[in-house]
Amino acid sequence: MRSVTVETHYRRLVRVLEFVAGRLDRPCTVEEVSAEAAFSRFHYQRMFRAMTGESIAGLVRRLRLERAAWRLCHEPVDVTDVALDAGYSSAEPFSRAFRHGCGMSPG
Repeated sequence: MRSVTVETHYRRLVRVLEFVAGRLDRPCTVEEVSAEAAFSRFHYQRMFRAMTGESIAGLVRRLRLERAAWRLCHEPVDVTDVALDAGYSSAEPFSRAFRHGCGMSPG
C-alpha cells in the first residue's frame, strides 16, 4: 500500500513540474499548483519541499533564472529585456538574483 502512495505522489509531482515549466511566462500561484496536484495548498507546500528540497516559489525562480542564463549565453539579447521576461521589475533585482543563483553577473 505504501508504494502505491509514493508512486501516486511521484506522478503528481511530475505533473506539477510539467505544469510549472509550461507556465514560466505567467504568474504561477501556490493555489494553482496545489490544485494541479489535487492536494490542499498547505499540505502540498510541505510535501513539495520534502520531495524536491525547495519551495514552489523557489522552483519557479530557479527555472526562470536558468532560462534567462540560457538566453544570455545563446541569444543576442539585452539584460533588461531578459530581466523583464523573467518576471523582474528591472535589471537591478534580476542582477542580484542572478548573481546569487548563478555566481556571476548576467552581463
